[in-house]
Amino acid sequence: MQSSDNALSFSNSMATQIFKILDYMPQNGTTVAKARNVSMINFPNDPNLRTSVTTAEMNARTSAKDMRSDQARFSSDYTMTGMSYTGYPESYQAYLPTRSRFNSELINVPVNSLIDAMQDQASNMNGAPEINTNGDVPGTQINLPELFAENKTQLRIENTELIAPEVSMFLNGLLTAQTAAERGFVGDMNLRVQGMDQAVQSLRTVMQENPALRMFGQQILLGLTLAQTAGKLDTDGTSRIYDLKLAPDGRILLNGADFSGFFGGYLPN
Repeated sequence: MQSSDNALSFSNSMATQIFKILDYMPQNGTTVAKARNVSMINFPNDPNLRTSVTTAEMNARTSAKDMRSDQARFSSDYTMTGMSYTGYPESYQAYLPTRSRFNSELINVPVNSLIDAMQDQASNMNGAPEINTNGDVPGTQINLPELFAENKTQLRIENTELIAPEVSMFLNGLLTAQTAAERGFVGDMNLRVQGMDQAVQSLRTVMQENPALRMFGQQILLGLTLAQTAGKLDTDGTSRIYDLKLAPDGRILLNGADFSGFFGGYLPN
């Protein structure tokens, strides 16, 4: 495989083999994986630094539907439960997650058009077909943002969560590809953080009681305080709400305020 700026390229022989394999690609498929009592150990040979995370149960499910079409759907759902920790200070335990879930789906993925375009390029070019990943490279390359916009490709995130005894996060949202959108996508993401105010106060208390943690904890406290300020207090009085909107003109709004300067460097133009 060869690479050029902002593009993925393949040799003609490699492309031919890939296209042959794709002829056998099923329309639908599902993969399920499960594991129990999985441990990850950091610094196993140093008793002073050794920490571990054990997950009682891990479940993963990925599925694909209508893969040989321009309305292909790809979903993934990963869950970890019963997470426990050793080697961490007791004061951290209330804020370490015991459960996590990431649930997402890509909708209207133009697989068929992408394969057809790559095949056309492979047969018409004396070289490798290239996939343009940001729309800036001219020529005969395949423009992914344009293909996504034509088919209104969507990214949906639902029921994604990170649960700890004292603080929890919940994420949902939908982004849709749009031709006129400055950043290629428009949509909304909603993050709810339950227990943030208490977490910030607890960290202040821990730092006051443990001077040795101040150097390490000061930056974390500053970040959490800024995040706390940007969040909107929910009606329950214990949660902070972060409504993130990606506008057609490229602005990134957080609870109605323009945060484009802050987030802009992390998102494509």
